[in-house]
Amino acid sequence: MKFGDKLKKLRLSKDISQQKAADAIGVTRRTYITYECEGRYPRNREMYSKLADLFNVDVNYLLTEENEDISDVVDNVSMPDSEKAKKIAENLAFLFKNGTLSEKEKDTILFSLQKAYFESKNYF
Repeated sequence: MKFGDKLKKLRLSKDISQQKAADAIGVTRRTYITYECEGRYPRNREMYSKLADLFNVDVNYLLTEENEDISDVVDNVSMPDSEKAKKIAENLAFLFKNGTLSEKEKDTILFSLQKAYFESKNYF
């Protein structure tokens, strides 16, 4: 996912305006819009840190464009299942490490994955 797409998705998930996001990181609304909509990138690492703090994500998530949303991976029908599984596992690892899931939610996800695996093997 591209940097601007990540920003927009994160901002919308927090239900804040572009102006509020811009104010929070100390730039003009126009500058923020260039990040989110025009494919431009901040010129210094400090801005990435401010964005990461604002959206409560790891700065590396913003710096890389190889991370795909799980829904993007699952919807990509041309990707082999093994690649889909690898991408989903990477996304889940990132979410477990950097997300805001509670321990109970993490346990529920892990249990669901184990259950699906064992059901596919006809162990139940």
